Amino acid sequence: ASTSKRNIMSGEAVDAMPSRNGIAGKGMEPVGAAPVKQISPQQQAEYSYQKAVALLQQGRVAEAQESLGESVRAAPDHAASRQALAGILVEKKQYAQAEQLLREGLSRGGSQMEFAMAMARIQVERGDGRGALETLQQHLPGAKDHAAYQAFLAALLQRQGQHKPAIEHYLTALRLAPASASSLVGLGISLQAENHPAEAQEAFSRARTSGGLSPDLQNFVEQRLKQLQQQPR
Repeated sequence: ASTSKRNIMSGEAVDAMPSRNGIAGKGMEPVGAAPVKQISPQQQAEYSYQKAVALLQQGRVAEAQESLGESVRAAPDHAASRQALAGILVEKKQYAQAEQLLREGLSRGGSQMEFAMAMARIQVERGDGRGALETLQQHLPGAKDHAAYQAFLAALLQRQGQHKPAIEHYLTALRLAPASASSLVGLGISLQAENHPAEAQEAFSRARTSGGLSPDLQNFVEQRLKQLQQQPR
């Protein structure tokens, strides 16, 4: 009896103990046991994403990066995790990895505008303005009603000296967001470059009164207005 008791306490004779019905308990589930809840990949991805957000708020970037990577691996279509992870990689100047992450996102067909804009910003950061322009033009069909996308595309066209199409996209952006000071300034620059002084002056004047200019940009606008006022008509 003492031997059996030692074996039971050590777990060696548990399966040999009879059940209350006199039947061995092997293979029997405990009465009242709750079923194990299965977590979907999307739920796991969202949990990892929310964990990463909390870690970022605490300044724990390395741990947040790891958690975002877990989220993307669990559910590759989780756009917020992919974008946040790309942002961390950009901050670390790991541009190639960030661009690859966004390219994979674009290939999956989700969040086309956001991924395209993020990838174009990386390309600009790397000095590849032409590549950034191509990226935005490639995904333009899905961004017809996206003011920030239109303004970004216009700015890239302007940098390449393509002022006529830049004007078109700035006008589209301003139809969607009429009070955008940066779009008004960009429009004024391209209108002036295309020798439309009256329209350029109007755009700069609207930008000046918009209240959305930084001190440096305010000074720039004032200088352009002086130039236009002195320009013979």
